[in-house]
Amino acid sequence: MKKSLLIAMAVSVASISQAQLVITSFGSDFESNNGYSLGPIDGQLGWGGSTGAEISDVRSQSGSQSLRMTDEAAAWFNYDPDETGSFIGGVSLYIEGGTANPDINYGIAAFNNGNGSVFDLGVSGSGDIRAGWGSGILSPIIGSVSNHTDRWLDLQFQYTTGSTTMNITVDGQNFTVTDLPGLDISSLQLIAAPLNSNSSPAATAYFDDSYFEAVPEPATIVGASLLGAFVLRRR
Repeated sequence: MKKSLLIAMAVSVASISQAQLVITSFGSDFESNNGYSLGPIDGQLGWGGSTGAEISDVRSQSGSQSLRMTDEAAAWFNYDPDETGSFIGGVSLYIEGGTANPDINYGIAAFNNGNGSVFDLGVSGSGDIRAGWGSGILSPIIGSVSNHTDRWLDLQFQYTTGSTTMNITVDGQNFTVTDLPGLDISSLQLIAAPLNSNSSPAATAYFDDSYFEAVPEPATIVGASLLGAFVLRRR
């Protein structure tokens, strides 16, 4: 077999293996050049959304557009089949100071279709950091953010299905969350959720640069590299 063909095969093997490393990735900057239009996010590029969740050009972390949540709202991205494995994810969050409501929690939540909440993390209108499971309503306060309004905050997580713990970072602060149910992920949501049933949630927040990516296992990467090297050494 010609050396050039062997090299081509090695490149193909590496490409296929690398493609298989990412189970499902989800990322959005909500920009027009990526297919997003101003207005309700529901129905755009696989997203679902409630009333009050819309693409806006009022402010953004990058580019010129972001996802705006007015009052109680949510936008979601569903997976079929459920996602399993190790994942990293996050979003940039901007809580508008003039409308900040301490009874609203803004952030990310993951759900399992058969069993409910998987995990959530967020920042309330009062600056409390909440994380755990229960869509913010049942999740405990684990910290706080100073000067939490009128600037962009980064929320990040690292989670492995089947695990009862996860690592999160909120505005540069690191936490380990425990006592999670360890479920697979059926959907991810960006949320503005009320913390009590009596709140009057007249509030606005913006979400930008969201992402959710599978983390490949080291053995998978090593296996792909060794296979490519083996093909290249053949004559």
